[in-house]
Amino acid sequence: MKKNIVLLLLLLSISALGQTSPKKYKYITVPVQYNFTSEPNQFQINVLTRVLLKETNFEVYMNEGEKLPNELAKDQCLGLKANVIKVGGLFTTTLKFQLKNCFGNTIYESTGTSRKKPFKDAYHECLKNAIRDFQVVSSQYFMQNIESETPAESVNIDNKNSNIPFKERAKTYKEGNKTYWLTKEKNNYILYQDQGKTIFATLEQADRGTYSFDSSTIDGAAYFDAEGNLIVEYLAKDKDAVQKLIFKKQ
Repeated sequence: MKKNIVLLLLLLSISALGQTSPKKYKYITVPVQYNFTSEPNQFQINVLTRVLLKETNFEVYMNEGEKLPNELAKDQCLGLKANVIKVGGLFTTTLKFQLKNCFGNTIYESTGTSRKKPFKDAYHECLKNAIRDFQVVSSQYFMQNIESETPAESVNIDNKNSNIPFKERAKTYKEGNKTYWLTKEKNNYILYQDQGKTIFATLEQADRGTYSFDSSTIDGAAYFDAEGNLIVEYLAKDKDAVQKLIFKKQ
């Protein structure tokens, strides 16, 4: 019942506020830090929020360090502002995901809960669960108001038989002048260097098509574009803007 009320609230808000423009909300901005964290993008949750929201067909930007589209810069009411709040709990971690309009009114809200103990794992599961509800709502919104874009596709790597030689089951990628090899392990991926001798990064599934990207130098979020390229987004401590790495499928 609660989800239905939230869904109704969002759709009514879209209907009422969008009468003069069928494309009332086109953008979502994500802060680089939430109030319950002690540093920007702590536990990767801000960049993960951004990447998860990209699956909704809204155009998503960080609110700092990233150039906004001209029309959004001129009219903030074309966009929604994402926020995440931590809700107290003894045995579970709960995060509340919110979207607010330019007047500060909350027009969408959902929660995600996790029983995992490490904060990073718990926060990621909470975000995934909370934003999954919004992905359903937003699909109805875009079906009514905005032409859908071609969804990104994951890479088809069949690793059911681990006895297959590495080079036959791995896909080759390039970033700059460096070559990498990607293999699939159940729902996750491993990115290798050195002809498969060294693990460069692990990609753990956060939601459909979205992954947590962990390497010795980068903690971020990743997804595959329509061409099968691996896109990694992260916040570097010495830079304000979102950084992007593109591993091009060969």
